[in-house]
Amino acid sequence: MLGAGGEPVVPNDMSGGGIFYGGPPNTSPPKLPTYSTEPSLDVASANELTRLSRHHVVALHSAKTTAFTHPYYRMAAQSVVASADVLTAEPLFVMLHRGLFSLGANASKAVAANLPWLHRYLAPHGDAGDRIIEEAAAGLNSYFPATRDLCFKFLMSLLPRLSEDNRAKAGDWIRVITHLKVDNFVWSNGEPIVPVGMFLSAFDLIRGEHTDLSEAELARYGAILDGDEAESPSPRQAVEMLKHYRASPKSLTTRAMGRFLSYDVGAIRADAVKTWLSEARASDQELLGRVLRDEHPSVADAALEGTLHGWKHLDDERRREVGRMLEAMANRPNDAAVMLSRLLEKFSDQDSNGSLPWSLFKDLLPIALRAFPQSFDIAEERLFHAVRASSRHLAPEDGLRLCEEWVTWLEREVHQGRLPDDYGLGICDVLLDMTRSRPELRFALVERLLAFPSTGPMLVFLCDLVDEWGTLVESERAAILRLLSSGRTDIHWLKAGAITRSAVPAEVATGTLPAGVELHGQAESLLAELPSSLVDAAVRLYCGTPQPLWWLGKHHPNSDTWRRVVLAIAHAPDHPLFEIALTDVADHGQRNEFEAIVEGLRNQVPERLFNFLLAHKAGRVGEWHRGAWDALLAAAPSSKVKEDWHSALCRLAPLALDRVTDLKFWLSEKGAVDAVLESLSGDLLVLKLLAALGEAASDVGLPLAQTLLGLVQHNPPRLHGTYSTIASVLKTTVGSEEVLQKLEVFRRSTLDQREKIKKDVLATLEPSALCGWVTP
Repeated sequence: MLGAGGEPVVPNDMSGGGIFYGGPPNTSPPKLPTYSTEPSLDVASANELTRLSRHHVVALHSAKTTAFTHPYYRMAAQSVVASADVLTAEPLFVMLHRGLFSLGANASKAVAANLPWLHRYLAPHGDAGDRIIEEAAAGLNSYFPATRDLCFKFLMSLLPRLSEDNRAKAGDWIRVITHLKVDNFVWSNGEPIVPVGMFLSAFDLIRGEHTDLSEAELARYGAILDGDEAESPSPRQAVEMLKHYRASPKSLTTRAMGRFLSYDVGAIRADAVKTWLSEARASDQELLGRVLRDEHPSVADAALEGTLHGWKHLDDERRREVGRMLEAMANRPNDAAVMLSRLLEKFSDQDSNGSLPWSLFKDLLPIALRAFPQSFDIAEERLFHAVRASSRHLAPEDGLRLCEEWVTWLEREVHQGRLPDDYGLGICDVLLDMTRSRPELRFALVERLLAFPSTGPMLVFLCDLVDEWGTLVESERAAILRLLSSGRTDIHWLKAGAITRSAVPAEVATGTLPAGVELHGQAESLLAELPSSLVDAAVRLYCGTPQPLWWLGKHHPNSDTWRRVVLAIAHAPDHPLFEIALTDVADHGQRNEFEAIVEGLRNQVPERLFNFLLAHKAGRVGEWHRGAWDALLAAAPSSKVKEDWHSALCRLAPLALDRVTDLKFWLSEKGAVDAVLESLSGDLLVLKLLAALGEAASDVGLPLAQTLLGLVQHNPPRLHGTYSTIASVLKTTVGSEEVLQKLEVFRRSTLDQREKIKKDVLATLEPSALCGWVTP
């Protein structure tokens, strides 16, 4: 940490090492990156260290290992740090960074272990606390698993006091730390290493699943693990033994399991826990207590996975015993995060024969959902599918409990200002399935759903309940009708949800529409007779625009009434929803409907239609609508306007087109085609040269590369696909990295230009507000 050289090596890939398939197994173990200059102490520092050694303050165990001789001296050193000020703290940060990312495992682990007291002493000095947290977060990416674990433990201990940004990263931190498995390790001098940036062959991966120990070694290390010797096998030997016990889990003894739980690498402990719990055991309360006290999330994940694997082998008493341990784990937020993810992954619609332990699911899911950290993301689609699948395996009362915790989670999310997606809000469908045989159980929960203050969740709940009107009991229907006649500020949105369903119950229509108005009437009549606020909300909801209306998943129901209303508005340029309706017809209308509208209105609002088409094309890939473009271009009010339109099309070309050949899908009006082709002269020149050479291009070699590069520099092509064509030719003819890199710079500039064009065109659109909407 002191001295010169030994610049820290910071891995830059949090997910682990690289893998390629095929090829022979590695004949030598992967090696850590090496220092460009080996670390060394300067003369003054070396003399000081020698002096401390002579006074028995430190002991020099080797040329590279030094330790305090007594805890008193360690405390004295800490007191020096405690008295640091802003100026003297800076060298400490240099040492912290150098030590944490040292290529020496012991040094790296030692620094990580000291993070708590370093933070406690240094945090009062300016931004020192934040800097230590940043270093610890980077340490989750260490080559050494034990360093990762120590950094994670430190960060989690501070989680309630971290900034909002850092708390939002905690889910990623847990994923990184639990992603690591012992089979991912490579070894250097007996130390486990995460192969960040290293490449392993498929043979290495397969070999990692099986132990390389001989029968004699298995017996010897097994005897050590099961014996009274103070020294345990090395981490590498322990991992090899774990592979053996995976294949023969019954041979794992209580004493050996206790040894495995003493290793400082969470992945080793987790692997042992999974194996231990995959078989029926007895008289292991002390071991289960140690597993429960282990707060590494990989251990909780492994405990659940091992239990699921071995559940069928367990008697009722053992199931209750292990279940109590898992419930206690699920009560801890970090463990809840990984356990909920594992539950939602394992329990799904795929379990048609009920082979999974759904009784364990119904006990653990409510606890994990309640403890799940607020800043973390749940896979909401998995939550929906898992709870829905449970309805086939659980009693209605048990299913209701799951739904109650789901609603509690929704209430918490909305209170925190977050809007779940349509899966997260899809509880009504599941609740009705759960209680179809016992509908009297659910009324209190339906009332909770109908009391949500936010418009988005309420809209989804209401639409789903109206869709199931025939399933509802009288009290539930009455509650919905009371809601639709309430004085909520967003009532027009709720009414819009009710009347845009594919089948609107008569009671709902009567309680929502003005007297005498029929949903099956003419579209023009509905537009004239319905309140404008209700029309506005219904059309926006039907079209799913703007957000979050599409996000909520209640757009485009199978409603002929509202399809006809949208089509009528798309023919009426004076209507305030004209652009929204026209967009919907362009995206979802029947064949040639959009083109017919443009042709019918082209003489009334040509400029407005042209600007609409520009913005529509800028926001979409494909969806050419060539007929609409040609009809509008043919109706340009003047030659000056047409010239301006051609110029606008030329500006849009790099965004609208990937390759020159795409032009035939977009435009056929001769003037427009000629103008766009002229603006793509750089593309055409290069493509004509390549076409003329044909197969002979491979014989030209380097001169071709230089010629192409010269053409690109003189008149750069505007379409990114042109550069891809050039690169594909040069890779097979020249393979010059230097030329390809220069071409890549030009290609990236075209992508940047595309984004700028898109931003400029879409900036002309006015944002659409949701009047009366209660967020989130």
